[in-house]
Amino acid sequence: MVKTAETSCYLNIHQSGSFEFKMKNSLISCVKSKPESKNEVYLGLGGNMGDVKAHMVKALEYLNDSDDIDIVCASSIYETPPWGIEDQPAFLNMCIGIRTCLVPIDLLELCQRIEHSLNREHTIRWGPRTIDIDILLIEGGIVDLPELSIPHPRIKARAFVLVPLAEIAPEWSLDGRTIASWRQLCNDDGIKQVAGQEVFNDLIVKRANT
Repeated sequence: MVKTAETSCYLNIHQSGSFEFKMKNSLISCVKSKPESKNEVYLGLGGNMGDVKAHMVKALEYLNDSDDIDIVCASSIYETPPWGIEDQPAFLNMCIGIRTCLVPIDLLELCQRIEHSLNREHTIRWGPRTIDIDILLIEGGIVDLPELSIPHPRIKARAFVLVPLAEIAPEWSLDGRTIASWRQLCNDDGIKQVAGQEVFNDLIVKRANT
């Protein structure tokens, strides 16, 4: 269930992919409809195969080209140690903030299409991959589906997410603490900044001016 900004309005997300908007005593049902306003969402990008920085730039270009998405902020890019399986190359990771009218399952499908267009390779869990685009946080509540959980269930355990996310969403509250607080608790050994936010400023400015 996603609770919207209005306390009397709820969004029930069913496994079938349909959505029910319930406001007070009225009920409106629809399939993959888009909210009228754009919600704040944070995404995590990462990879360790091929030219990862180029993959990230291209992914942001694809997102920026969508009429349903505004890129509002981007973190620095960090080199991070492998997580889960240590015998593999270091990763590059970053986070971005967007505003979108897409419902979560549609945003997931868009992210997966972008991954596919960038020839995503991911043979084993936590293993090497060209690029991943994960939905981390969404304004207004939670999503709990077999194919999608928001907030991302492993944010608090992953320094490679918390370090860049704390750059752009330090005050976001997650399980009683801010992202900045969770970031202070994580072990960030081996994480180093390799590129600044200026790499993506042209995309953000371009979208803001259209």
